[in-house]
Amino acid sequence: MSVGGCVSLVSAMKPFDENTEHLNNFLERLDLYFEANDVPEEKRTPTLLSLVGPKRYSSLRDNLTPIKPSDKGYTELVEMLKAPEPMEMMERFRFYKRSQKPGESVVQYVDVLKHMTRFCNFGNFVDEAIRDRLVCGISDTNIQKKLINERTLTLDSAVVVAKAMEAEAIAMRQGMAGAKGIDKRGLRSTTREKTCFVCGEPGHIKQDCQHKSAVCERCGRGGHVVKMCRVPINITSRTIRNNKMKPGLTTYTQPQGDDTTDPNHKDQDGRNCEELAGRRTTLQPYNSRLRQYQQQPRGKVPQDYDYFLVLDFESTCDDMKRIDPQEIIEFPVLKLNATTYDVEATFHHFVRPTKHPTLSQYCTDLTSITQDEVNNGKVFEDVFADFDNWMKEEVGLDKRFLFITCGDWDLKTMLPNQCSVLNLQVPSYCKKWLNIKKTYVLMTGEYNKGMLAMINGLGLKHQGRHHRGLDDCHNIGNILRELAERGFKFLPTMNVE
Repeated sequence: MSVGGCVSLVSAMKPFDENTEHLNNFLERLDLYFEANDVPEEKRTPTLLSLVGPKRYSSLRDNLTPIKPSDKGYTELVEMLKAPEPMEMMERFRFYKRSQKPGESVVQYVDVLKHMTRFCNFGNFVDEAIRDRLVCGISDTNIQKKLINERTLTLDSAVVVAKAMEAEAIAMRQGMAGAKGIDKRGLRSTTREKTCFVCGEPGHIKQDCQHKSAVCERCGRGGHVVKMCRVPINITSRTIRNNKMKPGLTTYTQPQGDDTTDPNHKDQDGRNCEELAGRRTTLQPYNSRLRQYQQQPRGKVPQDYDYFLVLDFESTCDDMKRIDPQEIIEFPVLKLNATTYDVEATFHHFVRPTKHPTLSQYCTDLTSITQDEVNNGKVFEDVFADFDNWMKEEVGLDKRFLFITCGDWDLKTMLPNQCSVLNLQVPSYCKKWLNIKKTYVLMTGEYNKGMLAMINGLGLKHQGRHHRGLDDCHNIGNILRELAERGFKFLPTMNVE
């Protein structure tokens, strides 16, 4: 490039962008550019007008009409363009008043705050100032409470926590979060229309249903019509009332399979499960006296297993599209003693995805798993071989063990899909497990949406990072231990053999 017949010594300047630079800084750089390149006076006005941007040029033209800006000298135009240096106190006032706007993401909000500190003169305090304003100005009160309760909170850690909770909140609003495995699959572009639990019709919820006071002709309960009744046809309302009111129930036994109860299993008093509650009545203990009775603490009962193996996969996912195929990126399993519920051994590996090797930002925000962690991991085939050896050597295939999951997705969907893509065989020992959510429903009579709801419902304290596989395993183990303390006997809820 040449300017005024001289060879340019400095590369061409980019046009002025008021979103990234103050105008006075731009004018200073422009003067240095002219000096470095020996730009003659007659070339400075057109150069300035071509670089100052459409907004500033329009402002000059409006102020000078009917005279064109190009008819003015460079020095005069600069004086007209120059803005007074911002006042520090005013800039700080604006900074501390800036709150997150509706529809503004955490990342966008933090970027705005960083931009607003340019003339606040915070110095070395700038990161703390942005952190404080993020905590005070964020619109989601749940995120705000979480950040306030962090003992050692930096700007970076605050952004990580806020982004992760924001991603989970978005998923929950779209009806995909909470149920373990659904949020792992990534959000779909559309969500199903809500259906009323009272009448089964779409377009409204229970509170707005005209049938909310209806009494079911099958079970005799209020609050739903017969087509929405969950009680099997062969169970009468008299049976339900009698079984729910029966005193002396000391042991709650997990039914085997999705909808069936093991007819041969008896409680500590020798009573048959079907005799106690029928096929599915234990899933719906709405009677207040039974619920109060269930919540009374009970001692542990002997289990039929030597070990419980708590498993919780994390996989590739994205918020705006479904990844196909999904790949496991964290493979954790805890070996719990079925008597003491202590962790005796841990299998844990990050897995390097090969079909979609780059993690989405949503995936990292949700799970906190980084690209470096999976890049340094083994491929699934090697990790799965290591797991099989661990099962044989550490657990022992001759031992009595039962896998514990939070949802059926891990072993019913994710593992078979991954093995199918890689032409691997799913071991027979991975085809039977207990879904802790179903156990929780049996114990409390309350449907839950996920791990956090169960932890809160049992009065436990969440540990570690939600959606971090190994941390989730420890929390599932704590839920299992608490249910055992309340006298629950664990049996498989799913067997795909």
